Amino acid sequence: MQWILMLMLLVAQVAQTKPTFEVASVKASTPGQRESMSSPPGRFASNNLTLRQLIGFAYRSGNAQPPQIIGGPNWIADAQWTIEAKVADGDTATGPDVMALRLQSLLEDRFALKLHREMREQPVYALVIDRGGLKMVSAEAPPAAVPGQAPPAPPRLRPGQPLPETFLPQPGRIMAGPGVIIAAAVTMKQIALALNRAVDRPIVDRTNLTGYFNMRVHYNPDPPATDSTEPSIFTAIEEQLGLKLESGRNPMEVLVIDAVEKPMEN
Repeated sequence: MQWILMLMLLVAQVAQTKPTFEVASVKASTPGQRESMSSPPGRFASNNLTLRQLIGFAYRSGNAQPPQIIGGPNWIADAQWTIEAKVADGDTATGPDVMALRLQSLLEDRFALKLHREMREQPVYALVIDRGGLKMVSAEAPPAAVPGQAPPAPPRLRPGQPLPETFLPQPGRIMAGPGVIIAAAVTMKQIALALNRAVDRPIVDRTNLTGYFNMRVHYNPDPPATDSTEPSIFTAIEEQLGLKLESGRNPMEVLVIDAVEKPMEN
């Protein structure tokens, strides 16, 4: 009995120490606006995102894929929200993990969100090497980050500007847009995460490949572009990368929503 009380006390202490925003505004988004999310130092801003998208960012574990979210009313995937939040002056805690924890606190407070994690058997795609062999180019490991120095900014491209066939982003970076994913010096785990944006279920890396690779894949997105001559993402992965997605099932950690409410706007 004593160890149960100690565990409950520890959980309560962790909940009390979760970082928060000092002030936050939550409003329904104006229809037709583009989706965006940014977290400059000390601030968080999102526009036209659903609660399901926000939960996926706030509760993902490190660089893992966004968790599968189970339960909750239909509006968590339909209603879109604009959030602006800032931390207290003098609060120097930074980093994506800290920002995710702050967003957790905000969602739990303003949306009365309650959820728990559990393992469930889920449909997945296994990423394997195609019979024809790997077609991606090996790369040197990206340079180590320099403490206190910001990584290079991603290259800027004009809307509609075609990418040269030899174009690559900074080593260790992934660029993605409708129907295209390009990466330089990334691992197979990162490639699986990048490809996951184009399919309807999690991708599990089962290539057993180590090291770093450059990747470039063009495909017809879903919903498909009527003027596109590109193949589906499944065909593109095979023809352009030498990889393949195979359907299967795998134990996956999921988030189960226990309670949630629409927020009072302010």
